[in-house]
Amino acid sequence: MAAPRQADPGWTAPRNRCASWFGATDVAVVGDTVYVLTGEGYDDQLSRAVFRAVPGGAPQQVASILKFAQRIVPLDSLILSGGLPSNPYALIAAPDGQTLYVSDGASGHIFSITLDGRIRIFATLPNMPPITGLAWGPDGRLYVAMFSSLPHT
Repeated sequence: MAAPRQADPGWTAPRNRCASWFGATDVAVVGDTVYVLTGEGYDDQLSRAVFRAVPGGAPQQVASILKFAQRIVPLDSLILSGGLPSNPYALIAAPDGQTLYVSDGASGHIFSITLDGRIRIFATLPNMPPITGLAWGPDGRLYVAMFSSLPHT
């Protein structure tokens, strides 16, 4: 087993130029590589993305969920909603370690992301409370957790 690594707190909760805080919403480990999911924030380069943590180096962006969402959401939907519906919550690696899965609480999508950064919609749960967690069951199925309906109880 590899020795534990200490996270760099300067990277996991950076303060950006808009003076807002954002940071890791979840992590997944594949082999000896740590992947970090960042949630909604005001820095379009760092928020809503998956990064590969590099010991002693800068994190490497694997995939931008924000850019993917910008490509798939129709413009009229953006105007009506007043913004981009994307707020990643949970990250989990597939049992074979070849794919990462991300739940997006705002859009109702579960994304699959290959380790080289290709994103696709794996599943959509429309008109449901925000998807906030993912877990693999003993039957090999991907299970989701979600907030209750408003008001949250």
